[in-house]
Amino acid sequence: MWEKDCNGNWYQTSQMPENRKPEIHRGKPVRRGLTPKEETIQKAICKFLDGLENVWWFKVHGGPFQRAGVPDIVACVSGRFVALEVKRPGNRSTARQLSCQRAIDKAGGIVAEVTSVEEVLELLGRHALVEMADYRGEEGMK
Repeated sequence: MWEKDCNGNWYQTSQMPENRKPEIHRGKPVRRGLTPKEETIQKAICKFLDGLENVWWFKVHGGPFQRAGVPDIVACVSGRFVALEVKRPGNRSTARQLSCQRAIDKAGGIVAEVTSVEEVLELLGRHALVEMADYRGEEGMK
């Protein structure tokens, strides 16, 4: 059987060096470098939110003194509560995160799992909270 190693090179499974085997996360091989890190996606989304008018947001930094499952970015957009759980493409929310997301939705907030700035823009547009014309870009940031 042939298999790709962590660098994308092909080996027969029996001949693959131990230190070159792909990293497995939740039963799937992790492809390092092919998708942006979650932190990179979060920074891009925060930068995008900075460029919008009528938006207040903060980045949640999890810790032992905080409720588990709270989304990564919490915002108020044009008077509506918005919570964004940022994930790398292919990753999904944990059971605790899903429970928190259901509670936010039940309370009337807008909550979503997003993997890019484009998904955030689409979500806000779907709820009529923002249009691309409202985006000030980097030159309009504070």
